[in-house]
Amino acid sequence: MVNLLSRILTTADLTKRKVYRGITFARAVARVVVRAFETVLPPLLLLLSIAAFLAPADSGFGPNQGTWETSLGTAAQIIGGATAIVFALLVVPVQNAASRYSPIFLRYISTDRELRRVFAWTVFGLAYALAALGFGVTPWRVAATSLVTVTVILALARAANRVMHLLNPIELASLVERDLLVRMRNGIHRADAEFAALLSQLHRQSGIHLGGPLVRSPAPQSVIDQLQRGIQPLLSIAWSAIEMGQVDVVEGVLATVTRLHGAYLQLRGTNAMADDPLTGRLSEELFRLAIAAQRATSLQVLPQVIKALGMVAAAGVHASTPGLGLEQQNVAAMPIGYLKRIAIANISNLDSVAPGLATEHLGKTVYGLLERGLPSGVVGAIENELAPLMQVALRPYGYHV
Repeated sequence: MVNLLSRILTTADLTKRKVYRGITFARAVARVVVRAFETVLPPLLLLLSIAAFLAPADSGFGPNQGTWETSLGTAAQIIGGATAIVFALLVVPVQNAASRYSPIFLRYISTDRELRRVFAWTVFGLAYALAALGFGVTPWRVAATSLVTVTVILALARAANRVMHLLNPIELASLVERDLLVRMRNGIHRADAEFAALLSQLHRQSGIHLGGPLVRSPAPQSVIDQLQRGIQPLLSIAWSAIEMGQVDVVEGVLATVTRLHGAYLQLRGTNAMADDPLTGRLSEELFRLAIAAQRATSLQVLPQVIKALGMVAAAGVHASTPGLGLEQQNVAAMPIGYLKRIAIANISNLDSVAPGLATEHLGKTVYGLLERGLPSGVVGAIENELAPLMQVALRPYGYHV
């Protein structure tokens, strides 16, 4: 009986895996078909419309001339009216989102390629109907105008769905992340190339060769400014979400922010320094969010902020450079200090998981620095930072830390 039951469970598990693989494959095929359809359909419709417009007048059949003109006029009215109504209705939620979160909504919605294609297609549809009415109606032009009118209505529905999708703060954060990643890579690579060219020129002119771990490419100020301008609206969204207790929004937006910071330090590589301006500014902003999260209605908000600060510290560990003297760079020093302050500020709250979570990230960061090869003096300094926290935890009912 036991063997039979084991075989049944094994067979059910294998069947479940096969069904899951089949569903995954079907989804992948569907995505490929949809992308191909979206790529091929607009040019095909454009070519068919132009061909129908240029077709001779006697190459079809249909009702009388007055009915054709009425159909074209109706199509032009439908396209113009539907476009005006849809875009007028979308203005209200877009303005509300921009005033609630950040005006960055307007920039990304206005530069969205899909919305621009939809608007261009509606303008083409309206111009096509008016041109067919002005240059003379033919059966083919009437048929093509009807087809274009239907596609315009579908495109406007797609545009409305796209705008509602963009109004999601997590989706907006993804758009900001993709845009900033491209700009950040280009800016850092360009700054490193300019710094290398400057060192090469100095070597040719003076014969002095500068190199080694002490010579680091400075943080490009233009890239820092771009990242701060892009990250600040996301932190504003997180701030509003904290006030409303929206844990999922806080988690998604702060995950995007920490991924951007991690990508930045990864691109900086060994050029990252302990006083990195982006790491310091981000650590300070996350600490302010943690203070605001202490007064939030949801108890799950503060752990998300601490988790984000821990991710910043972890990225700093990977960017830290072991060595002696000026060669040594502990990029995780600033987020470590803020984690300690958060733990001490919340240690008196026995119902809060913040002190334990903050000290857990502190321990992981210290251990990561040791694995990274930083000398014991740096870790000793961190231990000195943790000493006040341990003394506070020795008080009655502080044993949970």
